Amino acid sequence: MEGSRDWGLLVGRIALIALYAFSAAGKFETLDATAALLATKGYPLAMPLTIFVATVEMLGAICIAVGFYSRAVAIGLILYTLAATVTFHNFWMLEGAARQGLLIHFLKNVGLLGAFGIIASVGPGAFSLDALMRKLPRERAEVA
Repeated sequence: MEGSRDWGLLVGRIALIALYAFSAAGKFETLDATAALLATKGYPLAMPLTIFVATVEMLGAICIAVGFYSRAVAIGLILYTLAATVTFHNFWMLEGAARQGLLIHFLKNVGLLGAFGIIASVGPGAFSLDALMRKLPRERAEVA
């Protein structure tokens, strides 16, 4: 049963980060437009912030996918996702169809927060760099 849990965590991690990797790639492709959007939301230094955010999304996605510092990265992505959700999916400011669309995005992000919470709580599983890094010192100690 433990093996199925680890496979589930691996598949779940990869599925979870697809949105973040895709989003980061889009930001890198459209830096000017993304920076302009951030500026309309009142963020200062929009271009450096855009580059930072795209980098955080991409590195976070890679770290979660391979299970590298998974718990810390999951907590960081929780904070990032909370900020993005409140800033860009503030459905409570709208009415009608626009409100409904943003509500769906808001709730999608709530689900992502839950998934990152699970990773922060239980870790990435056996199929991860975190597990490999924990295993290596024990193996070295046994050889010595």
